[in-house]
Amino acid sequence: MATVASLIALFDGLALGRRGNFIPDTKVALLNVAQIELWKILVGTDPQDNWFVQESQDTDSSAVDFFGPITTTSRDYLLPKNHHQMRAIEVTNAGLEGIRFTKARLDSGEFRQQRASQQQFDTEALYDLYGVSPGRIIFSLFPKQTLNVKLWYARKPTAWTEATDVVDDYPFDTHSIIADYAVKRGLMGITDKAFYLFERAWAERVIRWLTTYRRDNTDVSVVSGFLEGSGT
Repeated sequence: MATVASLIALFDGLALGRRGNFIPDTKVALLNVAQIELWKILVGTDPQDNWFVQESQDTDSSAVDFFGPITTTSRDYLLPKNHHQMRAIEVTNAGLEGIRFTKARLDSGEFRQQRASQQQFDTEALYDLYGVSPGRIIFSLFPKQTLNVKLWYARKPTAWTEATDVVDDYPFDTHSIIADYAVKRGLMGITDKAFYLFERAWAERVIRWLTTYRRDNTDVSVVSGFLEGSGT
């Protein structure tokens, strides 16, 4: 299990004689900036890799991944606190697993027509997302009965605050990539032209690493699953 402390050790090794320029809190802050930059590339490059995809749960309402049932009286719900990008909606009620949700613009003619009808659905409904941090999901129709659902979504990065925080969300061979960005950001500063050039080269380095770290090279025409075709 790797922790922020191991990233700080990498940071110090890369900073060499200038590591004393940074207090521990600054190092952690810079490492957070670096992990966010890496997270943006991993999540945004190819959704099929499913980086940071997780499922919601409906038992602990205080947790960041909570999403409760869809009831017969509401069509508007708060997304999990760590939600970033929807991948699929899965109904878990026995016998209702075939219900389908399709992404559609809430200002589209079909969505508005269904909303105005005040009708219920038993096989399919439209949905859209709006707002930020974390945003909300809105359905075009009411369900005929309360639905227990599981959201599959790419989550936001978890901020590191302590040296003991676990960093295993990121493969071990990206830890030096994170530390390298953090050190250069701290030494050069965001307005330095040299940092701009470094950042471009760093992003290319991440992409090269990513092409060698494909977790599934199976032909997508052969392997199918419920994560496919559910909108974003």
